[in-house]
Parts: sequence; structure tokens; C-alpha cells
Amino acid sequence: MNTDLWGAKNPGYNVGLTFSMPLPNRASKGLMAQARANTRSSQLTMRDLELGITLEVRTAFRNVDATEKGVKAAEKTRIFRAKDLEAEQKKYENGMSTNFLVLSKQNDLDTAKSAELQSQISYAKAVTALEKALGNLLEARKLELK
Repeated sequence: MNTDLWGAKNPGYNVGLTFSMPLPNRASKGLMAQARANTRSSQLTMRDLELGITLEVRTAFRNVDATEKGVKAAEKTRIFRAKDLEAEQKKYENGMSTNFLVLSKQNDLDTAKSAELQSQISYAKAVTALEKALGNLLEARKLELK
């Protein structure tokens, strides 16, 4: 059989050598680099969002704490102003004060009541902002989406 192969007595046989070398696929490498960059960008965006949420929650907690202290201070101020008015009224009844001073103390009490109400409103808003930041605003308000 070897003699047939080299002697070319049977021309139906062919012998060949194939050499292949892969060419560098630059398009695929570019797409891979782009995919890695997109993945890193998405990771950084997610990290930024996480940090933003953490900051929002911490700020909401601080605001609730501060407004709660403001409510307590406003309540103490109102109580003080009420006692001050009461004392001024007793002075007026005993002839040791004027109606102008009594009305001035009444005005101070009204201002203190208004400030107390405003601080309570601020506290309610701070609690709502905290519930929103925590993501349980609907549950806190006993609402549900259908």
C-alpha cells in the first residue's frame, strides 16, 4: 500500500497537512473589558445607594431624637408660661400689677402653646421621615397596596 501512495499509481489519494493558528479575537477581548467595566460601575452604584440609604436612616433617627427633645422643651416652656400667667393674675387681683402685664403674660402663654404645637408637628414629620427611610411607611399607617 505504501508503494501506491508514493508511486501515484492510484490518483484518488491525497495527502495534506493543515496548520491552524488562532488569531487574537480583539473584539471579544474588548467586549469582555467593557462587561467588566460595566460590572464594576454597577457595583459602585449599588455601594453609593447603600451609603445614601444608611445616611438617610441615620439622619432620620437624629431628627427624631432632636425633635423629641424640642417637644419636651416646648412643653416645659408652656408650663412655665402658664404658671407665670397665673402668678401675674394673682398680682393683678391684689392690685400689684396692671392689665397690660397680664395680657402680656397671656400673649407669652399663647406663643408658647403655638411653639409646642409646632414642635409636635415637627416631631410627627420626623417620625414619618424615619418610617419612610426604614421602608415601613405603609405598614406604620396600616395601609396596603392592591
